[in-house]
Amino acid sequence: MNRYSYVRNNPTRYVDPSGLLSCRHGDDPECQDAVEEVRGFAERMKTWVASGSVLPVEGLAETVDHAYLQFEGDYRGMMWGLTHVIGGFDANTLVPVWWQGFQGAGFDPLFVDQDWLPYRNNPEYNDPEWGAGQFGTWIHSLRGDWREDYWDKTANQGYHFWFLASVAFFEGPAWSLAANLYHDSPACWEDYDFIHSPEDEPPPGSGCSFPDFLLGLKGLSFGSALRFQSLSFAFNGTGCPDTPLPASFVHPGSWIRSNLR
Repeated sequence: MNRYSYVRNNPTRYVDPSGLLSCRHGDDPECQDAVEEVRGFAERMKTWVASGSVLPVEGLAETVDHAYLQFEGDYRGMMWGLTHVIGGFDANTLVPVWWQGFQGAGFDPLFVDQDWLPYRNNPEYNDPEWGAGQFGTWIHSLRGDWREDYWDKTANQGYHFWFLASVAFFEGPAWSLAANLYHDSPACWEDYDFIHSPEDEPPPGSGCSFPDFLLGLKGLSFGSALRFQSLSFAFNGTGCPDTPLPASFVHPGSWIRSNLR
């Protein structure tokens, strides 16, 4: 309504043709406020999931819903913010997200934690010697509402899903598929019953599993769907506030609920 304040009273510096918060410049104060709010919500969600008051997939979906609102319905802004918080990576640098992932998570001060969704965690079952210490501590977690196909007895399924989703969104599905094949190559899949094994027994210490691979493919699908939709908005102008949403509109939280549990 007020075209001067529309770009935060600085029309000589900012442009905003879509009216959305894409955060291509992460030092924007509005973007910083949004991502800090999302991180705080994710920290609280981790506590709720660990206590068992929220199921893990629902916790992931609610966090994505929260970010979607904080970034004013803009896919790119939401993905940028959540990739900081869930993945520990900054998509606004010249270094691709997939390469940041291979360098290891945990360097981003906004990163919430790789083992972010430990459903009904029993600390007595945590194993610091898991994988001969190569992968850190195994954090005990129950399956909750994860679909059986995508669960490998770890608390980092939300992180794994988001990493492949963010690579697909920012770099493209081919890079996401390559990263998934590299991390969970069929050559290292373990013959292990993730569903019926004892609750307190850590999974194989290779850190590689068929459920992880399948979950990575879902991350690829999610990121690709948002990437395509985001590009469609950019080219046909449907990001404008007075334009109806297209029939193919993807609601991020709803997609997660429908596909992961």
